[in-house]
Amino acid sequence: MPFVRESKGRWHVCATVDLRQLPERHRTRTRFEVLEEFGYTRLPPDGRDAAGPTWSRAAVEHVVPPGFVTDLASVPAVLWGVIASYGRQTLPAVLHATLYAAARAAPRAPRTRRLRREADTLFRLTLRDTGAGPVRQWLMWAGVRTFGSPVVVVPLVVTGVVLLAVGALALGGWLTAPAIALAAVITAAAALLAALVVTGVEEGDDGRAHVRADSLGGLVGACGLVLVAAPPVVVVIVVTTLVRVVVELGEEPVAGPGRPVEETAPTARITWSPLLARSPGQARPAPSREP
Repeated sequence: MPFVRESKGRWHVCATVDLRQLPERHRTRTRFEVLEEFGYTRLPPDGRDAAGPTWSRAAVEHVVPPGFVTDLASVPAVLWGVIASYGRQTLPAVLHATLYAAARAAPRAPRTRRLRREADTLFRLTLRDTGAGPVRQWLMWAGVRTFGSPVVVVPLVVTGVVLLAVGALALGGWLTAPAIALAAVITAAAALLAALVVTGVEEGDDGRAHVRADSLGGLVGACGLVLVAAPPVVVVIVVTTLVRVVVELGEEPVAGPGRPVEETAPTARITWSPLLARSPGQARPAPSREP
């Protein structure tokens, strides 16, 4: 199902999205402002014109409003060697951030958790719609499913550290107290399981909070993927961090609150175009950048 944008009262398949890079205030992330609203729908088109299928406003299930500020896929810079914060995941990530913002406004925690799970599922489906491969789909889904659940983050990180430490000691032949190591692994895993059960408590269709099997199962699978991917990712993080420290020596943020505009870093308006199929000989549309 497509991303869509309004034109002349009807919504058409979205070919480009305008983003404006905001002045840099954080060294670790770059934020963008959505300049023109766009949406996403899984419903079939309810009209057609010369440009192709169209949707009415009522048929557009989710809308990203103009002015929404996002850091795109929220991938830390040290992980860009694995998955960047932009690319095929740009529109799915911006939509996902919008849905998370709405989930945070929910009045009850079980309702928030349900909205987040639904947003995570839609994120994976929209990644598939944009042509992302299965590895990217599932890794990014696992990332938002686990690290988007605050209760899970600390026990997940502790479990990962314990497993990596025990594995390193075993490989190096330094594991002299296997009983203690096993107890540490079991304790960390039990804490993680308890956090998963708590996070699996969601608002049901009847409005009551209870543990949902699909939510708990998805969380367990997501955490398993994260733990399996952790060893090579840790290597990438270490190497990337060391390289960035050297490359960024002497750099300071240029823009800051209260500074006059002439003292801030220049930014750009970026028109992002998804990877569309082209007919032979058709030129690729050039991205526009306006100062």
